[in-house]
Formats: sequence, structure tokens, C-alpha cells
Amino acid sequence: MRADHFDHIVLVVRDLDVTTDFYTRVLGMESVTFGGGRRALVFGSSKINLHQAGREFEPGAHRPTPGSTDVCLIVNQPIDDVVTELGRLGVDVEEGPLRRTGASGPITSVYVRDPDANLVEVSTYWGMGTVEKRIAALGLRLPEVVPPLATYQPAVRSGRYVVTSGQLPMVDGVMPVTGKVGTEVGAERAKELAAVSALNALAAVKSVVGDLDRIVRVVKVVGFVASTPGFTGQPGVVDGASELLGDVLGDKGVHARSAVGVAVLPLDAPVEIEIQVEVRDQESSNGSPPCPSRR
Repeated sequence: MRADHFDHIVLVVRDLDVTTDFYTRVLGMESVTFGGGRRALVFGSSKINLHQAGREFEPGAHRPTPGSTDVCLIVNQPIDDVVTELGRLGVDVEEGPLRRTGASGPITSVYVRDPDANLVEVSTYWGMGTVEKRIAALGLRLPEVVPPLATYQPAVRSGRYVVTSGQLPMVDGVMPVTGKVGTEVGAERAKELAAVSALNALAAVKSVVGDLDRIVRVVKVVGFVASTPGFTGQPGVVDGASELLGDVLGDKGVHARSAVGVAVLPLDAPVEIEIQVEVRDQESSNGSPPCPSRR
């Protein structure tokens, strides 16, 4: 078993209204009410449940107190702008900016206190190019390059073009699902796996050019779908790869494409994706190297 992501966290607060005002006014969250009047703050796909001190809901696995929580929140703007905005809102920065290590890579953080003295780390990604920031903003992580299964390279460059080998939907060296689409694997699950393969393809491209911001455009995507004879939904499956590339690269991710049904793929994988991209010669700069974490 492996956890995928946080669903929500819980804050125990002294005053629901005061805390709600801070997070909605300072950090742009939305206040919602659910489950018999319980209050929560939502942002993106995440949620913070608010519990009034002394009125915590069961189960009471522990007894947190106001001010006992430390949370890290990612914002999509330069850290200098964050500091300026906090000052405009009358929020004191307790510490920072400091370079830290977040779940998806290097971050730059400032620390503030909410009305209950909980420590709130407001962070922005640092040391990543624009493309990798978009990947992180989607809640994804650019993986390590999947090692070749035989005698070939994950990707090669010729002039302005990089071509990847077929990428399987490996996650941390493991094939999460095997089988044919149309029997053992559903079309929607196969579409998700195509997106994983596309992310692995981007990792292969980066291993050759060093910086995904050098991509001028995705030229072509080829998707192979291990299918039963009666399955004809290969284009919908390969849409998983196309949509991932569009989300990450915007207009640069628009491409020509082939979606091909096949009898079997290596390791009994349901899908395999290869991409061809055009890249520019001059490397973009992400600034000085990241500092080691102090936390």
C-alpha cells in the first residue's frame, strides 16, 4: 500500500469566524459548510476542516490544541510578491524567505502565524523551470527515467528533435496494472495509465536536454493500446497522454498523433506511449543551484 496524496487536514481553532477570515482574506480560500454545520476551507483539490476547541468531533485519537499545527501551502507567484502582499494585508512574516525542500522539489518559503498561532509556511516552487512547476501544480512529480528493458536508449536527440522510446506506465519501477484493455483493464483506467506513460516520456526528454523549458513543441505522439479484438476505443485511451501534455505544455503540447491497437505489449502493459518533440538549443536558466534544506 502506498499513499497517493492528502485529502484534508484538521485545524483546532479558538474562533471559527476569525480563522475563516484569515484564510479567505489572506490566502484566497473558500469557506464551505458541510455535515451538520461543520466548517471547512477549500482550495484547489484540498480541504482544511475547522474544529472549535473544546468541541472536537469523534474519534478523538488525540487532543490537539490551537497553535499546535504546522502546514505548508503552495502559491503560484514569486516569493517577493508574496511578501509584498502579506505586508499589504497586515500579516507579519515571522521568518523567511528561506529555501526549503518540498514534496515536489525545492521551494522558497516565508512563515506566518494564523489567528490561533498555527505556523503557516507559504511557499513557491524554486529551482524548477516553468514546465516542471506546471507538473508540480497538477499534483504530479516528474519521475526518474524508466530504465530500458533491452538494448536501447530512453530517448535520443538528432538536431532539433528528441524522440523517445516507447514508455510504459511504470510507477517507481512497478507496473501498476497489467492486461488487455477491454477485459482486465477498463478504458478510463487505461487513459490514466497513458498519462503516466506521457509523464515518463517527458522525463526521458529531460534526461537528454536537461530542461523541459527547451521544448518548442510536441510534434507527434504515438500510443499503443493492448486491446481485445472488439475494442475500438484506442483514441480515447491515448487522450490521457494528449491531455497531460496539453495541461503541462499548453499550446506547445498540441501535436499530431496515432493511436494503435495491438495484441500485446512488453510486460503485459496495457499502454505504451512515445513522443517526438522539437527543442531549442539555448538552455534556460533557473538561477543558482538549490540550497540544502534547513528543516
